[in-house]
Amino acid sequence: MPRWHLNILVTAAVFAWGLTVQGALAQTDSFARRSRWLPWPGSLTAGLTRRAKEFQRSTKDAEERFWVGLGAVVFRAPTVLGLEARRIGMTCETCHGGGDANRRFFLAGLSSKPRTVDLTSAVFRRANDDGRFNPIRIPSLRGIAATAPYGHRGRFATLRAITRHVIVDEFAGKPPAPKVMRALIAYLRVLKPVPNRLLDPAGRLTRAASDQARRGQAMFTKTWPGARGRSCASCHRPARAFTDGKAHDVGTGGRIETPSLLGAALGGPFMHDGRFERLDQAAGHYANIAGRVLTPRQRGELVAFLHEVGAAEGADEPITLAADLARVGSAVAILALTLKRKEPTLAGLVVVTVRRDIGRIHDRFPGAGHTQARRRLVRWSRLLQLVARAAEKKAFTRARSALAKSLVAGRDATAALSRTAATSLYDPVRLKAFLAARRN
Repeated sequence: MPRWHLNILVTAAVFAWGLTVQGALAQTDSFARRSRWLPWPGSLTAGLTRRAKEFQRSTKDAEERFWVGLGAVVFRAPTVLGLEARRIGMTCETCHGGGDANRRFFLAGLSSKPRTVDLTSAVFRRANDDGRFNPIRIPSLRGIAATAPYGHRGRFATLRAITRHVIVDEFAGKPPAPKVMRALIAYLRVLKPVPNRLLDPAGRLTRAASDQARRGQAMFTKTWPGARGRSCASCHRPARAFTDGKAHDVGTGGRIETPSLLGAALGGPFMHDGRFERLDQAAGHYANIAGRVLTPRQRGELVAFLHEVGAAEGADEPITLAADLARVGSAVAILALTLKRKEPTLAGLVVVTVRRDIGRIHDRFPGAGHTQARRRLVRWSRLLQLVARAAEKKAFTRARSALAKSLVAGRDATAALSRTAATSLYDPVRLKAFLAARRN
């Protein structure tokens, strides 16, 4: 069994953002030991009670649903990235929980502010080190299928290329097996932006938008003399998710791909390097580049438009026992399909991830009052481990038998958890008190 009894202050973002520090790190002198994977100071409780909500394009095709479901599991699998990332429990979900950018991500030594990371250092891959501290903004992946090319400089034409680059070149992972890559791409393709009632399908404001934002929309589409007859909309094209798929130098010291404005109202930092905290600062920068001076009213109207374009009501959701159990249930359903398809490697990958998910639930039930629930979680996890071992030996009949037993154990664990959930750390009040006690 893995070491589940983790210090919740050190592994705070496990529950909300997919960060885990394995107990073995306490005995190492690695970079991971010297770091502290914590949300930005002041946001700890918030990061443990709410998380980004996932929005997916639906599909009726059973084959596509399998690959999407498998991709969702791989996305949070603890074995996809390279050695140092694995040591500190880093997964794709760490930076992109729910498909969004992790706005609370902060790693001492690699981040200048929340949601930034310097991947041109030797931490994850020695060959990456450029000798400078230059963190970049972590992008959201919501709607990524519609925003090619990829990377801050737009160097990657396909999702496959950027995904391989991130795993292999940035995090020193092994090249993903073809089926693992297929699953990841299938998952990325169905991620979609948060629905926005203020925008129509062509990216125009609807009747629900404010008058101030409408005036800002007119300014957004108006050509600016200092920009060679171009407007904001020339690059942030409304009908193309407010991007143009091209790279430009807009006072950034190099050509940077035009980012989408969808979801921008969720907060900064803005620009590729996160230099601005607020939308009005970014808008003022672009106005200066275009040689235009905005009056306070004009800036207010333009920012109002940007806020309504980037509105993302319902972009996050509470972290609950029911939601965590549902995620485990979905992964177990994928596990059953991998056994049916006689895919031992994929089955093992799913089991590793599901057991990690169960470990997260386990950490929410500390103390003597939850002993029975924890024991049942342990039994559930051990039976799942037997599934993986049998599948690895291609003993699929035995693997399916172990899976059937694990389903019974899962139901028993769920019942035990539900009986004591009110006194667990899924309760925000209890969680806050628990964290306060640990700080003291």
